[in-house]
Amino acid sequence: MRRTKMLLLPSANTLKSYTGKATGEVGITEMMKKRLQAELQCLTDMDKFVSVQIDEVALRAQEIYLKNYETYIGGVDYGGVLDATKAGSKLANKMLTFNVSGLAANYSSPFGVFLVKDLTSEQLLELTKYVVTELEKLGFFVFQLVTDNLSVNTRLFKLLNPNESTLKCEVPHPTDPSRTIHLCFDSSHIIKNIRNQFIDKNLKKKTTRTLISVTSSRCMKHKKTLFFAQFDTSAKNI
Repeated sequence: MRRTKMLLLPSANTLKSYTGKATGEVGITEMMKKRLQAELQCLTDMDKFVSVQIDEVALRAQEIYLKNYETYIGGVDYGGVLDATKAGSKLANKMLTFNVSGLAANYSSPFGVFLVKDLTSEQLLELTKYVVTELEKLGFFVFQLVTDNLSVNTRLFKLLNPNESTLKCEVPHPTDPSRTIHLCFDSSHIIKNIRNQFIDKNLKKKTTRTLISVTSSRCMKHKKTLFFAQFDTSAKNI
């Protein structure tokens, strides 16, 4: 594209020089902090309220040698927040990511990556508290946490408010008990799970009539209508 001059783009080295280059570090890196510190300078007080999305990305379990930095990566690594020695020589098969998004302003940035395997809810709780604390130190206000509804994430939400017997959507803030933080399950995953329930289970009314027949023409008609309704949107629920 640069040769045709259709679109003039800076070189890769120029882009790296703006904030720095990735070195395979795990945790909250200096580059992540600099990115948000630069964003912070342009924000009003209202714009500093953020949502933190927590998600896992599947990885191929393998160890890689980075020649330029003379180091190996691929093993379980909590970025120094937790003791990884108990994991021994386990190779990570998932990458736990924390992403920050503005609630009143349009910005988004990763803020924490960890290489994990068989992560427990107690470990996830400590990592979440660490990320929230570091964000608050920078000057942001963490208003809500968002996850999908895997059992480890549901358990995380319960651990954030252990005094309650039921899951609450608003609990004391991890860094400031005088404030509250909102807990949300990702709506797209909720819709997908509802759809899976209809497919996996034969849901019926008391009249023994099937509530929804997945193979019925009526169901397919609704799917078709939904498909075309969200065809031109960037975010698709189903």
